[in-house]
Amino acid sequence: MGAIDVISPDVPVYMSRDGRTLYGELMKIGEGPFRPLEQVQAFDYEVPVSIGEIKVTGYKTDHDVHGSSAIFVETPDTKLAFSGDIRMHGQNPELNHSWMKAMKEQNLDFLLMEGTTFWPPRDNESFDNKIVQIPEGEIASVVAQKLKDAKGVAFFNFYNRNLERMENLMKAAKEAGRKIVFEPDTAHLARVFFPNSEFLILNQDGINPALINKNPDKYFVQNSFDNIFELIDYKADGSIYIHTNGTPLGAFDPSYSAMQSFLSSLGIAHFLASSAGHGDSDAILAIIDAIEPKTLIPWHSMSPQNMIPLNKEQKVILPELDKWYS
Repeated sequence: MGAIDVISPDVPVYMSRDGRTLYGELMKIGEGPFRPLEQVQAFDYEVPVSIGEIKVTGYKTDHDVHGSSAIFVETPDTKLAFSGDIRMHGQNPELNHSWMKAMKEQNLDFLLMEGTTFWPPRDNESFDNKIVQIPEGEIASVVAQKLKDAKGVAFFNFYNRNLERMENLMKAAKEAGRKIVFEPDTAHLARVFFPNSEFLILNQDGINPALINKNPDKYFVQNSFDNIFELIDYKADGSIYIHTNGTPLGAFDPSYSAMQSFLSSLGIAHFLASSAGHGDSDAILAIIDAIEPKTLIPWHSMSPQNMIPLNKEQKVILPELDKWYS
């Protein structure tokens, strides 16, 4: 999506049907970049799309964004697959296993594998090089316990394209006896994708810091990083900020330490409840080993050279500029 507005209008763009639905709603709340929805075509999972002699098939996989897919491409002389962003600690690992089985049977010529969690070695050991991931299915219970323990207002910062997380945060609030309060844009997504859910909307219908401060232990309030300075309007006593894969994503982002410092200055505890959309290095290597492509191409990584397959006989190519591979 990040480059969708620089693609020529003459070039067709496809999204999974789920992804296209989410994309349309993101446009309504002003999250770009944009390409008119009528110029985006939907594909159904496991139904090939033919483009000349090329067939492209999307497979639903487990990631932290609604509608994510792995892509299988067949040309007259080559079979290749792109994993897309993928994780094995999500709520639907069976989707990944189904795709892996299908790709194993295709005897792929190339597998383009994401390696987001492969990082170069760092001299600074204090750097958050590897964050322990909570299985997505345990997020609701972990967060609910933090909400029960907190004596003041509880805040949360998450990635609003992660609809599973949105649902799990609502479950956590209900279990802890708190009312969840969404920012207006997120509330729009909640209305669309969870029409029967109960939530409040920040700064609408009298739901504001003054009201929340009267009963601070009864609310679970969204606070995106862009709005972090609004925290000064709340009582900080006993408050907690649950950071669950919203921006800033980690210590590699300078804003991360700034966020921590600001929370500390207000006396608000910071709790990281991470269940990212990318598998850890062990999970990624296991996927490669299960598919057994003829050639592996590591990419989408800061350190693709560190994606060393379990099978020492596995052929690996690290792409180089102006070099052709066959």
